[in-house]
Amino acid sequence: MVAGCSDQQANFSPPKNQISTGLLPSDAELDPEKQQAIWDAEHVTFCLEQRFGKMFTAALKSHDTDALQNFFMPAASGEWVEFANDIFAQGGFEEQACSTNRTPLTFDALLTAIADLSAEYETISKVGFRVLSIQMTNETNAIWQSDVQVTVSGKLDGRTSYRKTIATITYQAETPLELGTKPFIHSWVTTDQITRSSEAALFSEVTARFTLDRLPLIDNWKIPAEQSAQYRSQLAVADFDQDGFNDIAIGTFTGEPILLKNIGGRSFNRIDQQVGLRRWAPNEETSLVAWIDVDNDGYQDLIMGNRIYKNVEGRRFSDITSSSGLSVNRQPMGAAIADYDADGDLDIYICYQYPAEDEPQKEGPSPWVGDDSSGGANHLWQNQGNGSFREVGQASGVSAGTRKSFAANWLFYNDDHFPDLYIANDFGTNNLLLNQGDGTFEDISFTSNTADFATSMGVATGHLDSDGRPEIYVANMYSKMGRRIIGQVSAADYPDGIYQQIKGSCAGNRLYSPSVDDPQRCEENSIALGINDIGWAYAPAFADFDGNGWADIYATTGFMSRDRSKPDG
Repeated sequence: MVAGCSDQQANFSPPKNQISTGLLPSDAELDPEKQQAIWDAEHVTFCLEQRFGKMFTAALKSHDTDALQNFFMPAASGEWVEFANDIFAQGGFEEQACSTNRTPLTFDALLTAIADLSAEYETISKVGFRVLSIQMTNETNAIWQSDVQVTVSGKLDGRTSYRKTIATITYQAETPLELGTKPFIHSWVTTDQITRSSEAALFSEVTARFTLDRLPLIDNWKIPAEQSAQYRSQLAVADFDQDGFNDIAIGTFTGEPILLKNIGGRSFNRIDQQVGLRRWAPNEETSLVAWIDVDNDGYQDLIMGNRIYKNVEGRRFSDITSSSGLSVNRQPMGAAIADYDADGDLDIYICYQYPAEDEPQKEGPSPWVGDDSSGGANHLWQNQGNGSFREVGQASGVSAGTRKSFAANWLFYNDDHFPDLYIANDFGTNNLLLNQGDGTFEDISFTSNTADFATSMGVATGHLDSDGRPEIYVANMYSKMGRRIIGQVSAADYPDGIYQQIKGSCAGNRLYSPSVDDPQRCEENSIALGINDIGWAYAPAFADFDGNGWADIYATTGFMSRDRSKPDG
């Protein structure tokens, strides 16, 4: 990967041995002067993005150099990075980063360089402007300094292209509401630039062609805001009838099962009722869905809602919930399937955020950070080899305590044949559990350097290089606003243990790679590879999308957008 030469470094300081718990919201309250300073900075940021930013991107998109000139003070100065000579090329994809050299520019040369961000494009589809950081450098004259990101996408030299530019600008904001209406920028120093292009798009949108836009699923964009919800469904993919084409199973909070049969890779037919899948009580609030070959007959059986179905030779499904012994609590976040005890039968690990309704509820307010105690214990269901399961989560040490778990992924962390488990927790410390091969697990989260408090919402594992050891990619929150605010505070503003955790909660995605020097530990290198600032991330995946033999990463992002024209993420 080529990461460019950004000056924007965000040092990762993993917890040494544990993360403090029991810290309430009142423990993190800033003093009023600091709160006011952050409010003032965010007000300037809002005006810079929403007022100047709109004028600036419009000027770039229309190649209006006169408008660009009007944003700068007459004696404005500038610097610009140089593109590196080497171009990374692979499978029709090209990437050109910048070198470490920066060249001082005259005012006219600076304006030309800024205008060329878009002027070199034959057509432009989008221009973006975001503020990454902000600080006041001169209170008397209201001088501020910000790191800003400018993005341009469109057609460049006949190819689909995306260009990202990072610059540090110094400007005067005596009246923030007027930013952009008169000259205000004193200097523009471009610190990083990277251009990516391809001969053609790797993917195309085919949802409507496959009629997947007509499913009976509730769409937050089409209902009143007060009725919207974070979680409504889960899905899992498998070739249940062994015809060579993957099918889709969807579980819903409404209790409606959906099974979509893939018709030759051309379309999908809904067949859940025909094959014996039945509704479950919606008040049980479960949308769990997972494929698992319970009896090793080669046909994928199905966990759907609070039931488990045997796949009868790809023709129909038979409800075996009662005889299986499997039970599902409310609101499971998902299931991870593996033969954890290497006995030849697949087992089921189920993640929970909340305790079961019949479990004792914790009294008092939940901690604001380091919440390792107010969630629900996860369950490990051991396959008994006769179509039934036994819950062994607590006994095996794999329940992950009572954190609010969001996702889990099995992997072979060491060189034995027993799968290990990484658990991504929302509001709590993440876990890496090493399978001891005797039915128990050891928590090596801290000793392996993979423990983190980062409000995690997904995890994927796979091999990004050829060393035979897996990487762990964890989906976390990444908020540009949060990063700006973190830049205004320090550990001195909080009691011990808080700053580290709130910093982690907006740090972005993590990539843990096995250490070259110590195979028992990992190195975190998401920033170096440029894959941490994805957004409010969920459900990443490893796959070789372009068929070149190397694993790629897909990372979904977004939260609770309520306007289709303004998607979150």
